[in-house]
Amino acid sequence: MPFSIPKRLALSGLLVFGTLIVSVGCSSSTQHQPNSDNRLSALSVSAGALTPAFNISTDSYRLTVDGSVTSTTVTATVDHPSATLQINGAAAVSGQASAAIPLPAGATAIPVTVTAENGVAHTYTVTITRVLSTDATLSSLALSKGMLSPGFSTAVKTYNVGLYSNQPSVSVLAIPNHPRAKVSVNGQAVTNGASSAPIPLAVGTTPILVVVTAEDGTTVSTTTVAVRQLAANMPVWVTSSLNGAAVPSALLTLLNDQGDVLESGIPVDATGYAKLCLDPAGKYTLFAKGTGTAQASLALDASKETSANMYCFNLGMTSFPASAPKITAISTSSDAATWTPVGTNFETLVSNIKYLKVTAIGTAGISPTAWSGFGMGINVDAAAWSNAMLSPVAEVENSVPVVVDGQPYYQSTYIFQVAFNNLTAAGQHTIDVVVYDVANNRAEQKLYVTVTNPVTVPADPDISALQPTSVFNVLNTYGITREIFAVTPIDNNGVFYLPLVQFSVLSGTTAPGIRGVELYRSTDGTNFTKVSTTHYSSLNKGSSGIYSVYDADPSLKEGVTYYYKVRAFTANTATNGGYSLDSAAIPSQFMPPFTTPLVSPAMSAVTTTRAPKFTFGITNPVLWDPAVSDYFYFYLYIKDKVGSGIFGQAYRYNFASLKFEKASGSSWIDATADCAISTDKTQVSIQFPNATTLLPGNTYEWSIFGTKGSASYTTSDSAYFLHYVPGTNTQGRARSYGSVYEKSYGAVNGFFTLTLDPAAQ
Repeated sequence: MPFSIPKRLALSGLLVFGTLIVSVGCSSSTQHQPNSDNRLSALSVSAGALTPAFNISTDSYRLTVDGSVTSTTVTATVDHPSATLQINGAAAVSGQASAAIPLPAGATAIPVTVTAENGVAHTYTVTITRVLSTDATLSSLALSKGMLSPGFSTAVKTYNVGLYSNQPSVSVLAIPNHPRAKVSVNGQAVTNGASSAPIPLAVGTTPILVVVTAEDGTTVSTTTVAVRQLAANMPVWVTSSLNGAAVPSALLTLLNDQGDVLESGIPVDATGYAKLCLDPAGKYTLFAKGTGTAQASLALDASKETSANMYCFNLGMTSFPASAPKITAISTSSDAATWTPVGTNFETLVSNIKYLKVTAIGTAGISPTAWSGFGMGINVDAAAWSNAMLSPVAEVENSVPVVVDGQPYYQSTYIFQVAFNNLTAAGQHTIDVVVYDVANNRAEQKLYVTVTNPVTVPADPDISALQPTSVFNVLNTYGITREIFAVTPIDNNGVFYLPLVQFSVLSGTTAPGIRGVELYRSTDGTNFTKVSTTHYSSLNKGSSGIYSVYDADPSLKEGVTYYYKVRAFTANTATNGGYSLDSAAIPSQFMPPFTTPLVSPAMSAVTTTRAPKFTFGITNPVLWDPAVSDYFYFYLYIKDKVGSGIFGQAYRYNFASLKFEKASGSSWIDATADCAISTDKTQVSIQFPNATTLLPGNTYEWSIFGTKGSASYTTSDSAYFLHYVPGTNTQGRARSYGSVYEKSYGAVNGFFTLTLDPAAQ
């Protein structure tokens, strides 16, 4: 660059001032040339790797991305610092990412222009192609209830679902295979990964359309689910024992006759009740299990049964699983030597079914025990339970270890004798087979036997003109559940309803004897349904012509009037098919439940008086009302420590006279001085009447029992309220017992001990 320096010059003796011109770096005739480098030294995009890899001499690049990439940035570095840069038409800084560039579907060309110092531009082109998915398939499909048939497969577009638990609606969970596909169910968009809104169900078939639209917006796939639900037609009760307390925690599992699970996790309500929607011609296996209970199973033929009763006892041996036994084989024989396998529904001659052989396997041993069920039992035309069943006559094998389908089990086989008189009538009969293992797990299966040649016994009495008389309809309420086989027999939360119907067919020496009786029930006194048939092992004259039958039905409840009547039969079928006339129908209602806990003297108390006051509770004061009860019967029982009874006195409260009374011989006399009821009607106290009976220094046990309406002490009853139905001449009755059925507990807390101080007076 030229510059000047002032200089003094001497010329011809003169001092002259002038300018010296100096040129530095080049001659004064050379001009500057701008840089021409318009290339990149690096190029990349955030959307992915370029193809081909960057090269300074390569101008065009390409990249394909999927639909998830909706934008990209471009980072370009100029080769010469004097060059300028534009990306997609906007100024950019070398080496820094550009602003985000949108990527619509298809190809997007992004120019990258480098302008050299000399103004010459060079353009690179990056073409990014965004491809949208055409995947409109499902990766999974499920309903909130029910099982898909066939099982889910991406290739299957049509499914059937049967629902059996009376569902008002279902939800659909449809997961698309591609995360950006969109799902709609019956026209309503559903967020990916979420269930649809509930879809109302009607009786019949409800179609559900699941539509998947691929990311490209044009590819669509439709899957159809046909949900079939029949009308609710099968009531199911799950109780802790026969007619016992509800098991509200129970869940049901329904299988078809091939063993396929149709629906699981079906809940029951607080009363242990559910109503299933079954094919009226279908055959099923139903499982039930509650929290802490054993498991019960029931083979259910919907063409034969109108309800299902299941019993989940406490799991008796927790070292064994809660898994119901399996009845694996049933055979019949005429001689107990040659056996013919049978199904659950068969036709036979009576002579071919004298014996029944049952084989069952379980995860615990199948054998009668003192703490669990009876092993195996059967009954004809009625439910098999401990008070009404046929026990085995022979044991073939007892809890023999076997392996079935690779799993270990215990196998038992028993033989039963079916007396001919059990099948005296032509037509269909049932044989109820019940199996318990030692952990209280239960299995039940009914055989439906069509008898083609009923046995007749002309020598049997002709009762066609006789009418059963003295019919007593006694509806018993027990304040705690009857848990015959549970390890804990006392359940203060349970209620047990058990109707007892007693009748006579003549009496005493004139009683002709009968082979059995049919029990009929009605709620209006007009329309009756047969609820059971009781068979006797021989011509039975009862107890001086008096017979008793029970109604084992867990659907019975308070607040309903139940009418009962009976019809007896013999094997003399010449007239009226061997049947008697129908008895009169007697009505009654259940009373409210209560229990009788002992209160004082407290357990292990020591007293200083020989005439203590004994107090027990009435947990439901509603019963202490003349409009509800006619009498309250109770019995103070005292025994010494070794168990010998030393005192017993029957008492009752007469709601007509509003007085306490006590038994004296065959009469009832005033006991107002002995007994009192608290003002809130929740405690009864008895002032011990004999100060010389209890001895100082001795220990005694005491409890409160019932009297059966007389002065006699019985170990099988607890205190109870009694009501006579007006207009039935005392034949319609109801009792409410304060403890468990026939268990000799007396009060719910059994016996209390009481010690007299040596100085007691």
